[in-house]
Amino acid sequence: MDGNICVHVVDIDDYFPELKELTLPTIERFCDNIKADLNVVTERRFPDWPMLTEKLQIYENGKGYPFNILLDLDILVHPDCYNPFEKNIPETYCAFKDNFHSDQQHINDIYFARDGRNVGISGCAVFTTFYTHDLWKFPIELSKEEIYENILQERKTVDEYVASRNLAKYGLKYIEPYPMNEYDLMFHLGNHNQDKERMIERAKLWYKTFWR
Repeated sequence: MDGNICVHVVDIDDYFPELKELTLPTIERFCDNIKADLNVVTERRFPDWPMLTEKLQIYENGKGYPFNILLDLDILVHPDCYNPFEKNIPETYCAFKDNFHSDQQHINDIYFARDGRNVGISGCAVFTTFYTHDLWKFPIELSKEEIYENILQERKTVDEYVASRNLAKYGLKYIEPYPMNEYDLMFHLGNHNQDKERMIERAKLWYKTFWR
């Protein structure tokens, strides 16, 4: 461990290699610019769960870092992208690029009801500090059946459910909407149900416009 920040990406089974050739170099440069370590998750620790659940490896992998960032591999990071923890994320807060009304996708259990903020976290880009690291904690008190029953949408995004529930359970403070959206500093292509050729076209257009 060299720095205070670790950027984590999940690349199980060589995720969409044509897109990764475009996105990963932008993430690597971002790490260089903010002096962050890069952790590429290539092995499964939750083999009985949907692949995106592997994002929750950050709870263990990121324990030694004061600051952790999760980025999906369908995100392009602008070369001018700054260190968000220095500029606009207080140390007792977490942040996320996108969110949704939790009751549209999750059962309103005791923690969501008590919290009352009705916040669901989109797992494409998430930022935590030492004080908000519990966002990544897997709920061992729930069975697999209970977790699946608590997720309303057909695409069982366990990672988003867990992070959203932990936000409510621990009463974590957050910044929303995350202020790094200006000037396409983090451009999310959105892989779910997207045409792959169209995604590559959009990525190449972004490169033509912003990369240098």
